[in-house]
Amino acid sequence: MLPLRLQTLLKVESEDRELAVRGQLLKGAALLVGIIALAALPLAINDPRSSTRVLLGTLGLACGCGVVFLLAHRRALARGGMLLTGMLLMYLSLHRPDLLLTRPHGAAFFIPVLVASLISGPTAALVCGVIALIMLGLISQLSGIPWTVDTFVIAFIIAMATGLLWLIVRTLEQFRAERAAAEQQVRATLGVLAEEYATSERARREHRAVLDATGEAMVLVSPDGQLMTINRRLTEFFGVYADDVLGHHITALQTVVERIFAEPEEVRNLVAASVADVERQFTTIINQQWPKRRDLELFSTPVQGIDNKPIGRLYVFRDITREREVDRMKSDFVALASHELRTPLNAINGFVSLLLDGAAGPLSEQQGYLLGIVKRNSDRLTVLVTDLLDLSRIESGKIELQRTAVNIVTLIRHVATLLHAEMEAKQQRLMLELPEGLPDVTGDPDRVVQILLNLLSNAHKYTPAHGHITVSAHAEQEYLRVNIHDTGVGLAPDELSQVFTKFFRVQNHLTQEVDGTGLGLAITRSLIDLHGGEIVVHSTQGQGSTFSFTLPHAVPCRQAEHGVTNMTTGT
Repeated sequence: MLPLRLQTLLKVESEDRELAVRGQLLKGAALLVGIIALAALPLAINDPRSSTRVLLGTLGLACGCGVVFLLAHRRALARGGMLLTGMLLMYLSLHRPDLLLTRPHGAAFFIPVLVASLISGPTAALVCGVIALIMLGLISQLSGIPWTVDTFVIAFIIAMATGLLWLIVRTLEQFRAERAAAEQQVRATLGVLAEEYATSERARREHRAVLDATGEAMVLVSPDGQLMTINRRLTEFFGVYADDVLGHHITALQTVVERIFAEPEEVRNLVAASVADVERQFTTIINQQWPKRRDLELFSTPVQGIDNKPIGRLYVFRDITREREVDRMKSDFVALASHELRTPLNAINGFVSLLLDGAAGPLSEQQGYLLGIVKRNSDRLTVLVTDLLDLSRIESGKIELQRTAVNIVTLIRHVATLLHAEMEAKQQRLMLELPEGLPDVTGDPDRVVQILLNLLSNAHKYTPAHGHITVSAHAEQEYLRVNIHDTGVGLAPDELSQVFTKFFRVQNHLTQEVDGTGLGLAITRSLIDLHGGEIVVHSTQGQGSTFSFTLPHAVPCRQAEHGVTNMTTGT
């Protein structure tokens, strides 16, 4: 129990092992000095001369402390301290052995030097100390001067006190050095933090300047609906101040939304349905009515931090008023030009057909060949003009759907019959997988036929001879889905995003001989959008494509019975 308590008493907490050992020596030396001082106290009381010796020893202690302090700061002087000790011992031994043996102030001078040398240079100083003790013993025996117990005790106490002082000085220096190192580390850390803060602040200002310089209005909304950040363009677009909206919940800005947008309810529902969505991106068109009428394209995407945790959702408003105006002007021009081209084209087609039928007399083989080229190209031009007219009417909103309940199976079979001869010529196989009892859809029958004809004709054109085309349909909750799959050339990944773009043609050596205007799929998507459905495409280059579109139910969906109807064309 006692060793454990002593170990606890001498324990020193420090990350520096050397400093901890010195601290333990310091505590141990202080404890030992205290014990020896208590032991020497009766001696000082019984012998009045002890007080004089202690005073003289104190003077010797002051002198010894100077040497110890010098050695503590200049470790290189340790050898000098040992040499000084040796020279002093020789001098005292030859000239004043009585001072060496009987006077505490003499012993108090050389013993601290010996202790300092012992600490500074352990091996050499230990040898020096042993030699000094042997010399003291010999001198005491040869001179007959006894080395009294009280002299030894006082000298030992003074020596230990000097060593203790040396340890205190070194320990304080070590603590001061450690504190200076810690302060330097703190200053370095603060400098790094200040530099990082300055860099971060500079980057923040740069990002802010970039955001404010963009032509789009931007707002970042947190997942719980709080407005986190807006740029300067948004304040200019909507006539609001940042301090009036930042930190507010979107539900608290109902008055602002109603004042700015032509259809505020649609905007509120759109934001409420998407603000907590961490995956979906979307683009839509909204109309602004205050402080200026604008057509805005709204793009929204989730925003994630460095740790991939959602920060919020970004809403970007882009002014497309001018673009839509140009598009309307372009559509009007295309519609006018197409309309003006249709009359002469009809005349050309009519007269070429009459010539081919022999209305102007028999034709030579070369004349028939040349008129056939004219007929084919005028037909292609007629298709292009018709597609341009349809597209311009759709974009300008001039198309009116004659909605009614439509049986999709009947229309699919009708379109398959129309393309029967063309598929047979390429020996393609068409399979219809149409379950019994499919619900009717709401739509314009002529436009639904146009959708099916465009998609099936597209599959026929881009599927090589002996290929397979499959048309399937099934009912979903609110929609009827139709899938058209082919084993054709397929699409590359970078072509999938452009397949519904106007005038887009697949750049493939297998499709160079395929006729087309590049408008069929654009018209198809626009017609499906008008019906309230959607169309997607999945494709792998060299393996074929699947176009899938939906149309809304005309009546509540009833469970379709599973069955497959096959129609095979060719071999």
